[in-house]
Amino acid sequence: QVPGVDFDVVFSSVANDISFCLVLICMMMWKLKAKIFDVSTTFLMGDLDHEIYMDCSEGMEHEQDECLLLNKSIYGLCQSVRMYFRKFANVLIDKMGFWQCPSDPCLFMRTDERGKVIILGYVDDNLLAGTSDELIDSVLEEVRKNVFTITVEDKLTDYLSCEIEFNKD
Repeated sequence: QVPGVDFDVVFSSVANDISFCLVLICMMMWKLKAKIFDVSTTFLMGDLDHEIYMDCSEGMEHEQDECLLLNKSIYGLCQSVRMYFRKFANVLIDKMGFWQCPSDPCLFMRTDERGKVIILGYVDDNLLAGTSDELIDSVLEEVRKNVFTITVEDKLTDYLSCEIEFNKD
């Protein structure tokens, strides 16, 4: 891949430290419950927005002048993380009814008759806070239904190497 020819943007948005602090404050003020979920095989999730070709792997039968046209992003592809984030954000906004914070594109929120839900993303590690465990579990199920395989950590004790401890009093 050649920068400027095959790609020009390779980064993915990551949550701002201030947004992380604000989510923790919201959790305390609104007494929100929280879980952490990790999206598995993140870099295989992205839909490519232009044609990308690669050489055939060793051992693969092919003609000398043949190559592969990628249909999805793969590990090692420069723009895989950006393609994943775009897909993840589109699912949250278009299919799940979240709105994206204008000042931090990794902060998503949804409010409905069941309560408030906040998702803060850092590539594939996501902090999910909501007004009840049932609401959080329903959001996790929605994420699973929308093609993402996730693992869930039920206790919020560590997020992005920050140890978290709430005093219930």
